[in-house]
Amino acid sequence: MRKLSYFLFSFLFIICAIANAVNRVSNVASGYWAAATSWLPVGVPTAADNITIQAGSNITMNGNTGACLSLTINGTAIWPQNRTTNVGVGGVNITATGNITGIANGNLTTAGGLILNAVLTSNTIRIRIITNNGQSISGTGSMPRLIVNRTATNTGNITVRTALTVTSTLTNGVNATLNIERTSTISGLNATAIPNLVNYNGTANQTIKTTTYYNLSITKTAGTTATFGGTLTINNDFTVTSGTATVGGITFTVLGNTSLSDRLNITSTTGQKISET
Repeated sequence: MRKLSYFLFSFLFIICAIANAVNRVSNVASGYWAAATSWLPVGVPTAADNITIQAGSNITMNGNTGACLSLTINGTAIWPQNRTTNVGVGGVNITATGNITGIANGNLTTAGGLILNAVLTSNTIRIRIITNNGQSISGTGSMPRLIVNRTATNTGNITVRTALTVTSTLTNGVNATLNIERTSTISGLNATAIPNLVNYNGTANQTIKTTTYYNLSITKTAGTTATFGGTLTINNDFTVTSGTATVGGITFTVLGNTSLSDRLNITSTTGQKISET
């Protein structure tokens, strides 16, 4: 009974929030998130508002903590300080004309998923998937840091350039590509959808997450290494395009094709190394 009451309360809260939402758009070339005059209709964004940063607008994120129901970035959001903006169930949509800049370790959280169709200029912003399970990550784009604290599914072509942290489970969906460029700390990675690709790339040495993959590729800078962290199965194809893939004393199984344009370094005869082709 308590669970049912909690569910009904949460549902009614969301419905009321959506019903009372104000659609605010930026109306300045340069302005501040927490300045009422940066927006039309005039007013500081609240957790019930749908916010759009229009193309040509540069909004400095000076609210701490800033909040809105949904956030669409067609212009530029600037994080000059370590500020947090929390986005609700409407989610975050960064379009092809949108960008996030700034040198601070800011936080952009979402409880309603992420659409990313831009290459974000910032190398420090942290985008966090929080609160609700079953969120979607989609689009074709690149971000510096992604933190997944609730279950989420990638259905796009997403690149994480600096750090990928998953404390829950991240699923790479059908036809999705996940590019991991540098460090990753991953609790759960489901990469068995048919087809999907996980690609380890970039300029730093990496450890490959121990899991079952459908397609796995290594496209690293020459002289850098991706090391298998433990027993690993690839249900379809394994490709080393550039860089070195290092396999130690583990069981490593490829059920599809193995294609080597660069090095596969086997450092131990312990454990089975099985390739169907």
